[in-house]
Amino acid sequence: MDTDQLVLLANHPPPALLDPGDGAIIGPLYRRGDSRAQHQLHASARKAIAGSAGNHLVQAYWGSYVAVLTDTGRSRVVIVRAPMGALPLYWLTAPQGTIFGSDLGLLRRVSPQAPSIDRAALARFLVANNVRTEQTCLKGLSEVQGGQRLIVQGERIETEAVWSPWLAAARDRQLLDPREAIDRVRDTVLHTVAAFSSAHARVLLKLSGGLDSSIVAAALCEAGRGFDCLTLVTPNPSGDERHFAAMTAQATGAMLIERMRDPALVDLGHSEARDLPRPTMRGFMQASRSIAASVATDTGASAILDGSGGDGVFCSLQSIRPVLDCLRAPEGRPALRQVVRDLARVSQSSMPHVAWRTLLALRRSPIYRIVRDDRFLSPAARALSAGAGDHPWLVLPHDALPAKAAHVAMIVTAQSVAEAADPLDPIPTLSPLMAQPVVETCLQVPSWLWLGNGSNRAVARHAFADRLPAEIAWRRSKGTPDSFLIELYETQRPHIRRLLLDGVLRDLGLLDTDALMRVFDDLRPVIGYDFVRVMRLVDIETWARSV
Repeated sequence: MDTDQLVLLANHPPPALLDPGDGAIIGPLYRRGDSRAQHQLHASARKAIAGSAGNHLVQAYWGSYVAVLTDTGRSRVVIVRAPMGALPLYWLTAPQGTIFGSDLGLLRRVSPQAPSIDRAALARFLVANNVRTEQTCLKGLSEVQGGQRLIVQGERIETEAVWSPWLAAARDRQLLDPREAIDRVRDTVLHTVAAFSSAHARVLLKLSGGLDSSIVAAALCEAGRGFDCLTLVTPNPSGDERHFAAMTAQATGAMLIERMRDPALVDLGHSEARDLPRPTMRGFMQASRSIAASVATDTGASAILDGSGGDGVFCSLQSIRPVLDCLRAPEGRPALRQVVRDLARVSQSSMPHVAWRTLLALRRSPIYRIVRDDRFLSPAARALSAGAGDHPWLVLPHDALPAKAAHVAMIVTAQSVAEAADPLDPIPTLSPLMAQPVVETCLQVPSWLWLGNGSNRAVARHAFADRLPAEIAWRRSKGTPDSFLIELYETQRPHIRRLLLDGVLRDLGLLDTDALMRVFDDLRPVIGYDFVRVMRLVDIETWARSV
């Protein structure tokens, strides 16, 4: 597409064109209530999308799209990125105009000056790497956030929000009937997973044996999709979920493929995020990605699905915030005693203890602040990190309830996981639980309904209890790959030491090298969780070396 205002180039998938001169929509697009991707839009829909500057698109459709709309009458271009969409959109200004793209490599080639590391932005990322904002870690390169609209008019660029999780989380949109909430969550997940997998004859599901990926397995089974399951194992029992994964696979009729996590597949000097504007990818995940891609090829799968984001979307809270919601919302007060009882069971405490914690918190603000981590950072990095963890969605409406604020904050951090993948991966990884319809439906569920039967995520558990074994639907324990991370840390400690004490982060003055040396000089077996932080610093260091 080529006009006086815009040159648009797109490869796969082909864009859904609007009327001549109105623009195009790039990426998977689904109409609400329809599980097939839209490639041709009705004339009325094309007119509504163009005439509303994308508002109709966000309200009537969902997906992983970028819409480029030309408004010739007002000499402007409007760009809308899908809420919760995984297709990224970066932009920078250049002598020839504003350049947008989803491929950082292409942007680097067309830009007269290759983007370099933004020291302050990287410091903020180091402190709050689970919050994704408009600012990338490269100078001059910004990102259009999901649910945002950019209006480009000459040299002026304006950003507007056309979607926010608070639209669904509004007090007057809550599903107060427990049965309705359960049915809506189940139906939305089933529909969304069916839509995500509709373009693929066969998919591979990364099945951990936990609740979230098991729900995706049940939804794939319901949709009649051909799929196989892959579970990854560590020699340590804490990372061996084969027993639980086998129960889900048997219940859904899928083949279960078991693979051992192999340290030899991890090169800590290589960044999986080298073609991304932030160090979002984890080094230890190289093993998982390599194994999953190999198994997908062997089984004929053209996409990999997972249950990422499920904890956040299904409101896995263990704080007293749901109790506070019951006290502050008249409609929640009948559930107060049961919520206190369930929270006591979930947090393994007593009802009097929960009541005491509630009394202490009654006067607190409902604002939820993202946890910051400044371990092993220099004073300069801490000073530069002011504002780390800030996000527009964390600015609360006047009537926001405490647990709903925490639920939205969990969506913020879950989004950073779902959007971390490289869009150029030949076999894409899809996270259907992070899709806009699922997020919106779950935010319409009052916080007190997510606690039930002594468990969190209760609405999701009830929704799929008839499709999964009870040991899975009501499972409270959870496996962890920490033992694999510890193995990498202990066997490659000299290499990690060299990376961090003689690297880019040190040269930028962002690391407390004395504190790191004390950790490296302690040769005892790993104690505590400092090793997790050190390994995250390694991921960021290898990315910085690749820029």
